[in-house]
Amino acid sequence: MKQAGMWLLLVLGTLAGFAAGYGLARKSGETSVSDSSFSSPGTSGTTPRSMGRFFSSGSSAGNPGSSGDAPDGRGRGDVAARLQSALKKSAKFDRMRDIYNLVGEVAPNEIPSLLQKLAAQPASPEDGLIQNLLLQRLAESNPQEALAYAQKNKGKVGHYNGNISTVFSAWGAKDPGAAMAAAQALTDLTERRSALSGLLNGIAQEDPVRAFNLMIEFKDASMMDYSWSVINAWARKDPRAATTRILALPPGQSRQNMISNAVSIWASTDSKAAMEWVKSLPEGSEKERMLSTVLIGLAQKDPEQAGAIAVALPPGQARENAMNQIVFQMAQADAPKTMEWVMKNFQGDKLRQAMQNTLSQWTNKNPQDAMGYALSLDADHNRADGIASVAGNWFNKDPKGALEWLKTFPQTDEAFAKVVQQAGYGWAQSDPKQAAAFALTIKDAASRETLIGTATSQWGRQNPQEALRWVQSLPDAEAQKRAFSSALSGWSQENVVAAAKYLDTMAEGPLKTSALSNVASQWSRQNPKDASAWVAKFPESNEKRNAVSNVARQWLETDKASASTWIANLPAGTSRDGAVEQIVNITRNSDPELAAEWAGTISDEGTRKQRQNTVFSSWLRKDPAAARAAISASNLPDEDKTRLLQSK
Repeated sequence: MKQAGMWLLLVLGTLAGFAAGYGLARKSGETSVSDSSFSSPGTSGTTPRSMGRFFSSGSSAGNPGSSGDAPDGRGRGDVAARLQSALKKSAKFDRMRDIYNLVGEVAPNEIPSLLQKLAAQPASPEDGLIQNLLLQRLAESNPQEALAYAQKNKGKVGHYNGNISTVFSAWGAKDPGAAMAAAQALTDLTERRSALSGLLNGIAQEDPVRAFNLMIEFKDASMMDYSWSVINAWARKDPRAATTRILALPPGQSRQNMISNAVSIWASTDSKAAMEWVKSLPEGSEKERMLSTVLIGLAQKDPEQAGAIAVALPPGQARENAMNQIVFQMAQADAPKTMEWVMKNFQGDKLRQAMQNTLSQWTNKNPQDAMGYALSLDADHNRADGIASVAGNWFNKDPKGALEWLKTFPQTDEAFAKVVQQAGYGWAQSDPKQAAAFALTIKDAASRETLIGTATSQWGRQNPQEALRWVQSLPDAEAQKRAFSSALSGWSQENVVAAAKYLDTMAEGPLKTSALSNVASQWSRQNPKDASAWVAKFPESNEKRNAVSNVARQWLETDKASASTWIANLPAGTSRDGAVEQIVNITRNSDPELAAEWAGTISDEGTRKQRQNTVFSSWLRKDPAAARAAISASNLPDEDKTRLLQSK
């Protein structure tokens, strides 16, 4: 138990350091390599590439018999081999736990050489995490060396400001005076803020009152945003003293954040005492927010008592937040009783939302009873929404049982369309083939098309060839086009190049053109240049116009110059006109002169005049003189020029 507790503290401390450093970097305009230290580029059960390089058996660090082993036999080679084993574990929690424990076994005198090895590797989130852990270990024994390393390797490995914070957190816990002097001596503003934030975290673990007072003495507004660790430590030791001291601060967002944090922690440990304290506060919005915070904590222990207090609060966001959390907690214990409470205390859209939240909890435990309740509702009590909500959750939980129920549900029921819409996505994810087959039995055309589209899109992602064979077996040509487009859309989300190549092999016709826009749109999100070359080779059609417009819109968002050059070189026609309209839409407010020039190149006379009139009308309101000059020089017909020039 002691070892597990130490590991959890290490994890929390490291995360706090990362959060503080990352947040300060964001405030100073810097960019962190990654804000997700626990993620890896590989799938579950795959060794992250950078960790595999760093702890490879071929390195000197991976040789158990090397002279670099620590005297106690727990040197780098032993740790490296065990790390390789740990990284192969499929469960992320187990993998990370072992990594933390194994890094903790590295002897302090071995840490500098391991850090240098890491610095030579390309930056990656995994290297940044291990570097941070090693720096924390080094700072405990030699904080000056840890700080020197972090500063020297700025920008080489991720989470630089998190590393500075980590060093000072460990240093502050050991020698706060020396750590404070070193932090104040830093000349770089971002470094100093990261250091002070880490220092506060380290001091707060032993003396949160001192850490809080130091934070106030800094008189640096940005430091108040990183008070979480200080308030967390103090509120767990003496919540009454912490909350009372925070309330003495000047009003503002920082004080509001800190008091909410402190009261939340207090409510989680002693909700009764926290409630009595909040009740003693003067009436006002701050008291209401604190009551909401305490009620959320109380709801986890006694939701009925929390509910009785919450309903007496005045209307507002604080009451709404508390009520929603109470519904969640009550429904976990007794959904039918919660539904009675919801019906009495909610109205309008809030009633509908609370009912759906309750039904969701109910469905997780007993979908049959939840559906029975939903079916008993009348129209005034959101019957259709309730049935659809239960059906959607039921299909996510138990598709087979939900399907058996759906087969017995009358298609003439007014809720049927909502059931198909809400349940379709989860059902299609788990069994798109089954969902598609059921869709063919639906008599209502709109509901049938909805489920076919949802099912074929998911089917196209999972097994495109099988999905396309099913689509092509549909007897109705229009239904086949829509389903084909959905299947190709799903396929393109997984492998857009393969989907595009498949379309290339098809003969020209309505089936092919129906999917053109969806594939082009998906491709343009990933590689607009390749998408533009692919879509340009198709013959003119309404579908090509839509596809070209989609590519233009996506490309203009990321590279206006390249996109504009491509559009300018497109052959005149409806597709180019659609792309030009995208430029006009983007620039007509920010650069009306440019928008007017582009609008004048549209080949279709009706569309050209419409776009020019729109641009000039807006421009006249902002800069009449410039707009009038441009109107006179434009290729608009004389009657349109006269009308615009005479407008007021």
